[in-house]
Amino acid sequence: KYESKYFPFLCLYDTVGAELGKNHTVILSSHILSEVSAVCDEILIISKGKLVACDTPENLSNAFSDEAVITLQVKGTAETARNILREMHGVKDVEISLNSDETITAKVKSDADYDLREQIFYAMQNAKMPVLSMSMDKASLEDVFLKLTNGEIPEEVQEKLRRAISGKENRGGEDT
Repeated sequence: KYESKYFPFLCLYDTVGAELGKNHTVILSSHILSEVSAVCDEILIISKGKLVACDTPENLSNAFSDEAVITLQVKGTAETARNILREMHGVKDVEISLNSDETITAKVKSDADYDLREQIFYAMQNAKMPVLSMSMDKASLEDVFLKLTNGEIPEEVQEKLRRAISGKENRGGEDT
């Protein structure tokens, strides 16, 4: 459960919104995008009075993710890790930092649609460098919102959004 002091909408949603949302459309207006992504199936973003996006949180994040960042913590030397990671197909950039506990943290940038985690895991295993943690991040909903409302929309993404919005307008709502 959530403390209402920090997540008032989530508390309200838990008690009322989930049941109401089964048979009706619930419209939420919020700038707290962590709450929006936690409870909404579909997100509409309005900027300067115009609808600029309408899709699922995942699709919006994917549309604006031109790269993924994989962060991993491993035991081993920075030079070895850097060499292994830079040789992998699909890697754009590698940043290495040394930690005080004799581990390293590596940030590996790659194309968003190319998941390198398994390849990284086995390469580190073959080098006898234990992987202590690994995660992959793409554009957050906050990143998407800022790009859409600041006008930083690449042409190919604008076209995707136009098609998605016009398809939804032609189809109409599922319930009114």
